[in-house]
Amino acid sequence: MHFISWFGLVGFISIAAAMLITGSRAWGIASLVACSIFIVSRLLAFILSRHLCCPLCMGKVMASVRCHKHVNAQRLPPLTYRATAVLAVLFTLSFRCMYCGTRFRLRK
Repeated sequence: MHFISWFGLVGFISIAAAMLITGSRAWGIASLVACSIFIVSRLLAFILSRHLCCPLCMGKVMASVRCHKHVNAQRLPPLTYRATAVLAVLFTLSFRCMYCGTRFRLRK
């Protein structure tokens, strides 16, 4: 959901720019669709991420909390801790809790 929302935002900006250049009504409707994709996916990501907790420390892994991060927490430099955890879950089926530093594997 997190990445779908950012694709929706980039689509909204680029389609809105195309609408301003061409002045076509079809680009305006496509821009509104991209904006609605962004808003709906952000709402769904917010609702779903509030219930995902670390099994060990009970910290909210996919939500932004202002707690201090663990020394072993992983973060890719251009991304946040949450976005890095999302990428890790999608590509490696494991993640490292940013609050307690424990690695969890999602596959059995």
